Amino acid sequence: MIQRSIVQAVGSAIRSICAIERTGVEAIIVKVDTQ
Repeated sequence: MIQRSIVQAVGSAIRSICAIERTGVEAIIVKVDTQ
């Protein structure tokens, strides 16, 4: 059970990092489009 919770924590962390990178890339694309 401990390993499963660790795997879930790592998975959620990777998912949040990917979401942050995706929003950052979209923000950069919007900045380039507006310029």
